[in-house]
Amino acid sequence: MPPVTRQVTDVDEVTISQLAREVARDILPTDTVLKRFNLTTRAYETIVDLPFFQRRLEEELAVWNGSDSGSIRQRIAAKAATLIEESLLEVYDMIHNKDLPIAGKVEALKFVARLASMEQGAVRAEDPTDSKVVINIQFNGEKATFTKERSPLIDVTPLAVSTSDPQD
Repeated sequence: MPPVTRQVTDVDEVTISQLAREVARDILPTDTVLKRFNLTTRAYETIVDLPFFQRRLEEELAVWNGSDSGSIRQRIAAKAATLIEESLLEVYDMIHNKDLPIAGKVEALKFVARLASMEQGAVRAEDPTDSKVVINIQFNGEKATFTKERSPLIDVTPLAVSTSDPQD
């Protein structure tokens, strides 16, 4: 593994946002997160003090700690996915171990296939209780519609369009 040498000046806003998400979720130990982002402890401490990081962390904490059913499902799914991802190396070793019986290897391969959504029926059906956000925009006779999953319906139609300058 390469040495952890990344400097704070090398870190962009996307990386800071991803780091804030990892910190808010608190699934992995800090040293694992630092290795994943190739950061030194000093660089991490400097980033944590940045106002941009603090804002992003607050936003990520609000999303992650939400108490609605969608947030709860998202937290459970993320934690389970992390646990499964970390176990894949062990499954790999088991599959390639010549001393283990073939039946166990077949079950391990079925498990991995389900994870990869390769086994028939592995893709879960849509939950009918999930709702969508639909944004309809109408302007000068043109209409645009945007749909986002798992939020309440919002339909906004402007009452009047003014083309005059308010300072006139």
